[in-house]
Amino acid sequence: PGDEAIVVVPTFSMYEIYMLSSYLMILPMVGIFVTTFFIDTFGRKQLISLSTLISGLSLMTFLLYLRESKRIIMFYVILGVFSVFMKVLRSVTYAFTPELYSTSTRTTALGLMSAADRFASILQPMIFSTLVYTSYRLSLACFGGC
Repeated sequence: PGDEAIVVVPTFSMYEIYMLSSYLMILPMVGIFVTTFFIDTFGRKQLISLSTLISGLSLMTFLLYLRESKRIIMFYVILGVFSVFMKVLRSVTYAFTPELYSTSTRTTALGLMSAADRFASILQPMIFSTLVYTSYRLSLACFGGC
């Protein structure tokens, strides 16, 4: 009866939420620049493979990094690396799809993806602080699924 742990979930201030949101909006722009400069060097298929590998490895580091002291800072760094390389993947895929799919299929899929992205960007500041401090595995699954 007396051994139950009390979980304190710290919250972010509005300033911290907006700074983090700005951080997560600026980093994908870096991914666009990386795509622009390296698509001719590596080629489309190799850049897709490389960005998938690096973003996957960045998510796997959550499972390996277990120290408590700098966990939230590492979360931001890993999330930044993941954001950049997922944007590289999306940019290359966006340029690659006109060759593979018809116009009606491509525009419908991109419209649905854009709507889902906008909806998620509306919800992100509202649930981010609770998600990060509640469970890293749940936050990892959510960011990996996006």
